[in-house]
Amino acid sequence: MSSKVADWRTSHVPGRWPVLMGPSSLVIVSPATDADLSALWEKVTGAASMAELVSALAVIGPDASPDLVAMFWSPSGMRSLVRGNVRLLDPGSAEVIADGAGMVTWREVGLADRTQIEIDLGAGPVGDRGLPLVIGAVRAGAVRIEAGAGAAVISPQATAIEQTIPPDQLGGWTDPDHSLLESSELDLVASGAMWPPTDWNPFASLSAEDDLESPVGPAFTRKTEPPTADVASTAVFKEDPGLFGERGVVEALAPAVPDEGAVLVQAALCLSGHPNPPYADRCPLCDSPVPPQSPQLVARPVLGILRSPDGTSVAIDRPILVGRAPVLRDDLPEAPSLMRVPSPGQDISRTHLLVSPDDWEIRLTDLHSTNGTTIVRPGAGTDRLKLRPGEPLAVLVGTLVELGDGVSVLVDGPPRPD
Repeated sequence: MSSKVADWRTSHVPGRWPVLMGPSSLVIVSPATDADLSALWEKVTGAASMAELVSALAVIGPDASPDLVAMFWSPSGMRSLVRGNVRLLDPGSAEVIADGAGMVTWREVGLADRTQIEIDLGAGPVGDRGLPLVIGAVRAGAVRIEAGAGAAVISPQATAIEQTIPPDQLGGWTDPDHSLLESSELDLVASGAMWPPTDWNPFASLSAEDDLESPVGPAFTRKTEPPTADVASTAVFKEDPGLFGERGVVEALAPAVPDEGAVLVQAALCLSGHPNPPYADRCPLCDSPVPPQSPQLVARPVLGILRSPDGTSVAIDRPILVGRAPVLRDDLPEAPSLMRVPSPGQDISRTHLLVSPDDWEIRLTDLHSTNGTTIVRPGAGTDRLKLRPGEPLAVLVGTLVELGDGVSVLVDGPPRPD
């Protein structure tokens, strides 16, 4: 006898946004939120109606999470709440179904006629890269939901185990009163959200003959054509021609020691030694696989190139202040670069825009400019989004940034290795 686990199917691309998933509810909050996610997850999994989910979310105001997505499934269809710089898309056409831009509370949209939804969190389409998520909590860069006929998740084990094994004998527990675990940890163990263990080492049984080719398709970060500007890469990794020699895979992929004072990020290395986000499966620089490995701290590489229409280009390896006459600021965590752009009609502010690397993301912040900043996402055609002053927004490589006066700058891909 089988048992229904969830009413819909969800897949995700790993990233930074906390995603809390229940049998018929889903909530996504800002990466920098200070909300109590463990308490919220318990409410999400227990929500039996949209009204109960809204009550659970009432405590998460714009200060705690300016960006928010909530989804609820019922037999009559899906409903959604959206706030901030997140969007719900049709996976096939990339049509914007709901957009939370400008919302202080949230925008509610019924999705009764929709069977597939893509939640755009800045990491591009899920495509065939998606990892399944049934009930639990993960950090994601994109989420896809399927709620059509046959989308319910069925487990043949659940009912069969309950009928044949007493609950107090399940799993070989040696701690019957669970005194060693907090209640929230028990929930996470039961849902599988705490697997794999933190000390799990995927290289423990890896040999030189193992096939490390990744079955997953395209890289996580979309790139435009290779840059032509003379901008040096700051990648700090050495390629080892004897990658599968006597030293073994892990030691062969060891990075060079970062310079003192370098900004460090968690990274996974491809087979050529280039740093990648820990969740990447293929390197966008050389297209070689990124084998399973424990993330390590490395010096942050160049994430992209910012290009001006006059031919100026600046590496995105530190904050960049953009404007018609940008002025240095001392309130940034790193010493910034300056990019001066033409402004025939003086419509572009002196210090108009901040472009900054944040971990593995590129973020844009309109610095309360006079005429504002509008972005055009890659592959989105005429889909345009005006930045909210003072609020950073993560963008993909290939994003066009309109500053006014007919002047735009391009967020291009990082330099490719020689």
